[in-house]
Amino acid sequence: MIREAVRRIDDNLRGRATVSSERLVGAPFNTRLDMAVEMLDAGESLVALENLCSNVYEYGISLTPGEYEAIKSAAAEVGMSREHVKPLAELV
Repeated sequence: MIREAVRRIDDNLRGRATVSSERLVGAPFNTRLDMAVEMLDAGESLVALENLCSNVYEYGISLTPGEYEAIKSAAAEVGMSREHVKPLAELV
């Protein structure tokens, strides 16, 4: 189910932002992840995943091949555009 998949992705990414990336963006990465979880809990799976992907890219979070595949799979499940996920490939 999509909620569990997004929560697993979220759990894996917590605490991985650098201090310099958080300073550059102006907010803690985990706070941004919390916002995605709130959207997920409100039934907004697509918006939550879009938000998560945008933040992963903005903060330059390195992804494992497995994490990237999990994001692609979740994106396909909610009907998210491939174009929104493609930029994450450079973080693998």
